[in-house]
Amino acid sequence: MIVGLILVGGVIGTLSALTVLILGHSIWMAFLIYCAVGALSMLAGGAILALRAGQQDWAADATPRPQGS
Repeated sequence: MIVGLILVGGVIGTLSALTVLILGHSIWMAFLIYCAVGALSMLAGGAILALRAGQQDWAADATPRPQGS
C-alpha cells in the first residue's frame, strides 16, 4: 500500500509540474510544484486511508455483541 501511495503522489506531482510548464513558468517553479504537490498528496492519501481504517474499526467495535450463551 505504501508503494501505491508513493506512485500516486509521484503521478499527481508530475501532472502538476507539467501543467505549470505548459502555463509558461520556469523549470524551478515546476520542480517546486512537483515536490510540494507530490509530497502533500502522498501525506493526504495516507491520512485518508488511516482515518478510513480507524472509522471502520470503530464501527465494528460499536456493534452490540451477544451476552453469554
